[in-house]
Amino acid sequence: MLRATTFFSKNSDALLKSVVSTIQCSHGSNVAYCVPANLPTDHLSSLVTHLSKSGRHTAGCIAAPFPSGLGQYSCSVLEMSTSISSPFVSNVPGRPTVQVGRYHHMHTNRHQKSDEAWQRKMDQTLSGKQDRTGPDVTSYLEPDTSVPPGLKHLQNKRTIFFFTDLQSEGLISLLDRHFLNYNKFGLVASSTPFITGRPVTMFRNLKIVSEGAVGFSISNDSYLVAQGCDGLEAVGPPFKVTGTQSNLIHSLNDKNPTALLLNELSVTNSNAVNSHFDPRDVDYMVGVLTPDNTVVRISRITAGDPKRGALSLDAESAPALGTPVQFFRRRSEEGYGHARGSPVDKMTKHSVVGPSTLLSPVAELGYFTVDDELGHTAPSADTESSVTIVNDRFFHASENGFFSNFDPLSPDISQRIWKHSVAGSWARVGLIS
Repeated sequence: MLRATTFFSKNSDALLKSVVSTIQCSHGSNVAYCVPANLPTDHLSSLVTHLSKSGRHTAGCIAAPFPSGLGQYSCSVLEMSTSISSPFVSNVPGRPTVQVGRYHHMHTNRHQKSDEAWQRKMDQTLSGKQDRTGPDVTSYLEPDTSVPPGLKHLQNKRTIFFFTDLQSEGLISLLDRHFLNYNKFGLVASSTPFITGRPVTMFRNLKIVSEGAVGFSISNDSYLVAQGCDGLEAVGPPFKVTGTQSNLIHSLNDKNPTALLLNELSVTNSNAVNSHFDPRDVDYMVGVLTPDNTVVRISRITAGDPKRGALSLDAESAPALGTPVQFFRRRSEEGYGHARGSPVDKMTKHSVVGPSTLLSPVAELGYFTVDDELGHTAPSADTESSVTIVNDRFFHASENGFFSNFDPLSPDISQRIWKHSVAGSWARVGLIS
């Protein structure tokens, strides 16, 4: 059994009552869920208490409210038979959080040693090797420093999905290294310092988790239905990537990429004067395109050097050589979800991409990256008590983004996990029996 349900309402009390009456406790099921950060505290607590007891194993997180005209409150639940799903918890360390305002020159060596120690620990965790002074072995280390126990014996499992904290580099690297031939996707939980006092808030059964990740592996295969990014304005024509290194683009069409961007911006901005567009304080990005020029991946440009030409991206790596890309910017007066339709519409009506047109999913998971303001906007009072239930859909959103390894440009499942962190990014994942 695999059942996905998303609830929408303009009234938090009505939402709570509908979820409680619809989702019944079953020890034959494992349950994943997302609860919205904008719920009143008492209703949020009651909802989590009910859902955390609704299955043999449960895992969830506080997420951003999913943008929809159906209601300002949303709650998503995925029920899975225990025969097809297995829970896991990850404590694999991520990159340490930068301590802003605490830097002292006299402690430079100490910080460097701390970072080197973290890197050694990561290398040991991911490769299963002992320190360089010891023997070079490929077996896993102890459970707490190797792959999560719940992922060690996947047997017939095909898909891994999870909720994670803000420092997820360790888990993502581990999944890329040890589970390359599995489909993987996950949501970065919303920031909750002003809600629960924790950086993020996740749940494993009756416990609160604020570090690491919680999730499930399931037997169902999965595929990418569609993905994209809304609210973008193209800047210039598409180009081909002809030179990269790490997260740097060195050349596009064998030309200086920064110079190309500046040239296209001068043309676009001159046209924007007539449309009253203010080019200041705007994010500029590089998008990866499909053959029909649909944006499937987007990364912010963090720096550029007009002389040397390199563009730095907010990503682990630059697009591969030969990949078609295009420059984009976000129009400040046009939100990603307002002029281009509700994300719920996109999750239910968008055409299917690639080889998956003949597949019929038993459930779909919808991911959406919202902006910070929408993720933490206080809802307005509403007495309307109606609840809209969307069956076979598990919608979840976060201002911190989501992960997937699905690539419409390649049918090969062995793709590295990519983080979709730009607001307006969305994806639909189909689960098939």
